[in-house]
Amino acid sequence: MPLEQIGKLVADSDHIQLTRLALEVAWRVDIGQAETLPELFTEDGWIATLGEPNVGHAAIRSWGLMMDTDSPIPGVRHVLTNFRFTTDTPDQAVGTMYVTAYLAGAPEGQVTVPFAMGTGTDNYRAPPKAGRSPPEPSHHISSGNNTNPSGECAPHKPRSAGQHVTGGSRRRTQSVKR
Repeated sequence: MPLEQIGKLVADSDHIQLTRLALEVAWRVDIGQAETLPELFTEDGWIATLGEPNVGHAAIRSWGLMMDTDSPIPGVRHVLTNFRFTTDTPDQAVGTMYVTAYLAGAPEGQVTVPFAMGTGTDNYRAPPKAGRSPPEPSHHISSGNNTNPSGECAPHKPRSAGQHVTGGSRRRTQSVKR
């Protein structure tokens, strides 16, 4: 496959920041702090894990509160690997990663096996800088290869200090603050 078809990789510093953002989202969901996710998203950001997209801070906070108090999959833990971030513009990036979800609580002496495996895709956008018009809102990109019939696979993603996620999949979107 020609290189131009697989995308231009982001700078190393952006790769580190976006990986941290993705991991932060998954960590907050796993420890029961998903209600705090809006601070990682742009105002028009969205998350669409487990159903229809939840657009904007209030909807993301509501989704997070549901995950914190009445999760449809209690005890799930997410492992994110093989991060790849590409960009076509200085302010936007698309990230893909493998998502493996585990359910905690295997009986003592037994191995916990993956509950679900899939590929996640997130869109990232840096918030507009003063004097510059905001970038177009990101669009949803559906994830593929999810082996869990419920469609659950979990969230993720940073770009440079201050970036937010705008949209994505497992199905979710975030924006990174600059």
